[in-house]
Amino acid sequence: MAQRTFSIVVNCILLFAVFGPLVVLIFHADQNFTFTTADRAALKFTLLQATLSSLLSVLLAWPLALALSRRQFRGRRLLIVALSVPFILPVIVAILGLLSVFGNSGLLNSLLSFFGFPVFSIYGLSGVLLAHIFFNIPLATRAFLLALERRPKELDRLADGLNLNFLIRFWILDWPIVRLIAPQIFSLIFVLCLTSFAVVLTLGGGPKATTLELAIYQSFRFELDFGRASFLAFIQLSIAALTCVLSIIIFGLPLNFNNGLDRPIHKRYLRLASFFWDFGIIILMGLFLTIPLISVLLKGVQNFYLLEITIWTPIFNSITLALLSALISTILAMGFMNKWGEVIGTLSIAVSPLIIGAGLFLMIRNFINPFEVTFWVILTVNSIMGLPFAIRIMRPASDEIISNFRRLSIANGMTPFAWFYWVYLPRLKSALTYSMGLVAALSMGDLGVIVLFGGANFETLPLVIYQLMSAYRIDQAMASAVILVLISIGIFLIFDRIGKTRNA
Repeated sequence: MAQRTFSIVVNCILLFAVFGPLVVLIFHADQNFTFTTADRAALKFTLLQATLSSLLSVLLAWPLALALSRRQFRGRRLLIVALSVPFILPVIVAILGLLSVFGNSGLLNSLLSFFGFPVFSIYGLSGVLLAHIFFNIPLATRAFLLALERRPKELDRLADGLNLNFLIRFWILDWPIVRLIAPQIFSLIFVLCLTSFAVVLTLGGGPKATTLELAIYQSFRFELDFGRASFLAFIQLSIAALTCVLSIIIFGLPLNFNNGLDRPIHKRYLRLASFFWDFGIIILMGLFLTIPLISVLLKGVQNFYLLEITIWTPIFNSITLALLSALISTILAMGFMNKWGEVIGTLSIAVSPLIIGAGLFLMIRNFINPFEVTFWVILTVNSIMGLPFAIRIMRPASDEIISNFRRLSIANGMTPFAWFYWVYLPRLKSALTYSMGLVAALSMGDLGVIVLFGGANFETLPLVIYQLMSAYRIDQAMASAVILVLISIGIFLIFDRIGKTRNA
């Protein structure tokens, strides 16, 4: 009874937090919902960049995941972990790294100029696609790799023994996995790119590269046009919801594989050409995902002496927001540990955080100065934005615990509190702490609502880095980015380590 009450309460809280601000914005608007030429161009560019980003991420992640699944080598596990770093990397840091490699004076353009080739422009559609691919390839690769590792090993052993060519092997073994995983990953990346803000803000390069999210920001920041902002937010939410529904209903087909004996393959009999292909893909994608981060670290460490003492306050603010957001998200996620709860919890990823933040400001402005509670508004938004990730991580572990131990605990006459404290929570600890680490790392690098409402009274480290970049103080921005990376990864690893410790 207590669990059901808690689930109902947190579901109501989330629905109010997601849709309440949108309703408030519509109420405060002048009801003049017009779709201008600029809005039409923003919608067109948004759909174009989100579609291309999702498609390219999936197409590039599949051969990387296939190569990692077919090859066993020393350091493979460490490489898989390293390839996951870009997903938890603060957005502003990743952008700095990409600029250092692909920017006008970056490594790539220096080589192109040396050999007499035209330089590559990172601003505009190409830069947005490059950044989105950088962030989302690790996510898609891990999803494909997990599916490949669950495939019965006997099928790979039989395909190797029959010496099947690439096309037959793909159609019989690989296509069922691609058919199942690709649409789900495509829809998730599509929604993430649909609501992307910091990437387009820094790499968009002008009005031609304006997305719906950036148009919402401009409506708030410069025009105070609540009607236009709410109307664009509703369009964005509708597109995201339609994408998720289509991916589940139309493309969500089951696998036809049966469980095998799960005996590992110690030696693969593959062609020599596949050896060079696999390791070529691993090396190229590994360099693409690691060189920008290494570049930021090397340049940033050299410029530590440029940092000012005032940076400690934004660091403290960012850490506090990250830890509290992680705690709130994981607590709320426990109320969504069922199928419909996961569906409702995922709604928050389709709503612009700018809409939530602006709506909350309008709700409280009649009672208190909104800029005095900037911290609490940002904390609320970060907690809501991290909720879908916490639910996706914790729900499989929760279902397994309930399936294995619930009936036994009832037979032993355990009270709900005893069940939660002695059985449920200890066995959920690994997934719970992992989700806390992920949400905390994502919150550390968030550059969304803080750009709209942050200022001299309240700053976070990502906001400081963005301000330094805008002032062309790149050396100081690089040094600050190193601190942000170390803190983000450090928090993630600490929580992950806590989850792996044995219970007393």
